Amino acid sequence: MRSEKELAAESDLLQAIECCAFLGAERKHLAEQSARLEALAAATLSTGGDVSGLRRTIRQVDSDLRQIDRMLEAIESRFPAAVQRRA
Repeated sequence: MRSEKELAAESDLLQAIECCAFLGAERKHLAEQSARLEALAAATLSTGGDVSGLRRTIRQVDSDLRQIDRMLEAIESRFPAAVQRRA
């Protein structure tokens, strides 16, 4: 029979795994969004359009990506088994 401490640790690990899966999916979505925004900015710039608004949005998305990476690193430092290796 497992102790309460072991059960709590297992529960924490399962939550960390679920959190990492969610963050990984969110990171993938944001990376795709960033790529689309970069392509849109390049197309807009090539036609002489203003891309300042797009650049602000791209910087925000990139900031969100870095924040997700920091969260994943923090989880990995506590629960190494929870984080799938990222490319």
